[in-house]
Amino acid sequence: MNEVFDPFVSEFDDADMEQNYNEWLKNKVEQSIVDSRPSISHDQVIERMKQKREERLKNIDR
Repeated sequence: MNEVFDPFVSEFDDADMEQNYNEWLKNKVEQSIVDSRPSISHDQVIERMKQKREERLKNIDR
């Protein structure tokens, strides 16, 4: 139970997978930065998700 894990172990199978992921992530961040739509607060997102979940749960009971 006292095994020490190496924090530098990669979660990717190889360097190509890591590079592809890093490029994808960089692209997503850049798209987000240049996005001109208004920001939505965390609280608003959570409230919307709660409403959607409640609606879906109601539809399951039908």
